[in-house]
Amino acid sequence: MKNKKVLSVLLAAAMAATLVAGCGSDDGKDNASGDSGKTGSGDVTLSIVGIKSEIYDQWEAMQEEYTDIAGLKGFEMQVTGDETIYSYMQKAYAAGNETVLAMFDPTNVYDFGEQYAVDLSGESWVKDTDWAISVGDKVASFPFCIEGRGIVYNKTAIEKVTGETFDPKSITSLADFTALCDKLVAGGMKSPAAIAQEDWSLGAHLFTLAYEQQDFTEEGTSAFIHEIVDGTKDFATNERYNSVMDTVDALRKYNIYANDPLSADYDMIASYMADGTIAFWFNGNWAWPNISEYVTDESAEFGIMPLVQDTSADDKANSMISGTATKQIIINNTASEAEQQAAKDFLTWLAEDDAGKSFLVEKANLVSPFNNNTLENSDPLSVSVKQHVADGTMYPTWNRAPGDHLTVVGGAMQKYLADGNRDALASSVVDYWTKNVDKIG
Repeated sequence: MKNKKVLSVLLAAAMAATLVAGCGSDDGKDNASGDSGKTGSGDVTLSIVGIKSEIYDQWEAMQEEYTDIAGLKGFEMQVTGDETIYSYMQKAYAAGNETVLAMFDPTNVYDFGEQYAVDLSGESWVKDTDWAISVGDKVASFPFCIEGRGIVYNKTAIEKVTGETFDPKSITSLADFTALCDKLVAGGMKSPAAIAQEDWSLGAHLFTLAYEQQDFTEEGTSAFIHEIVDGTKDFATNERYNSVMDTVDALRKYNIYANDPLSADYDMIASYMADGTIAFWFNGNWAWPNISEYVTDESAEFGIMPLVQDTSADDKANSMISGTATKQIIINNTASEAEQQAAKDFLTWLAEDDAGKSFLVEKANLVSPFNNNTLENSDPLSVSVKQHVADGTMYPTWNRAPGDHLTVVGGAMQKYLADGNRDALASSVVDYWTKNVDKIG
């Protein structure tokens, strides 16, 4: 989820003289050898854009491996630079130079899926997941990974400073959270928290809790957006908006970048999280590759807890994190038939082949959205998210915000980090939705 670095990679492998056609063994069983990826498409080059920056290295290695397995001419990865995938694809579609595959945020599947996505309803992997997105009558996307978001915590650091066992389930309100932060400060952890300043983190991940937690359903969230636009509900005085922002204010108070919140450096925050300089960071399990680069104590324990609020004791916000299949792959229907088939074979390999399953879970450290993938995650944040799923303490993320929501509302949140003007933030949000409510149906 970090801002993308400018990169363009073309990985090619020589075509084998004789290729095995088809995808998967005849009996549908997993194929540990990787032969299930063979397509016989020696003249086909696959291309994709939008890969998660945290897994660039793993993806590049997998591309090279899969190019050889499938007998492709090549496999090209493009990146968006500093552009959002929404903006990048708008230009690509207009120019007619879109990639064969595109990795989208869920909202972008709704933006582009009806017009451009190949129908994947007939693919064998559909039966093994509940996380694909349908647009109209077609399955428009392949779910790539499940991610959850909340307050990332360093359990080991908390226990070292307080001298007490830390159970995240014991923190059930904002009062509990601030009391713990005060105890950490008293113990020598000067600033126990951090807030990333990136617009995608603020606009797409943090602020959307104020919508989603109205009733914790996607339908209810969409209805609430309509209500704040037509005036049925006043956003500035909304209880949930204010309880979320009360917790944001607590994070601002204990923020290691409190004196200059827009100078926050994502990689530095990851290092602070790893070495115990801070204990809390609102983020998701996608942050582990960044954190893990700086972890020196392999026994250190980390996890994800809810963004707790000072609301009622039975409020779901105090026991649940938000999550979904945050990355979805579509096949563009502008690709040739051979490219479309090769792309379908690749997605089936990711979902059903032992090597594809291993890539997702063991190499890329992602939580698989497929029921037939029983491999265990090793990174602590993914383990935490998977446990939330198993415990029923992850509610569905709302995925219908337009592609520019993260930049516009994220920008308003950046301003809020600096000035704390809650009424101005509410006004900016209502103004945005007044102009864009028709985009969510």
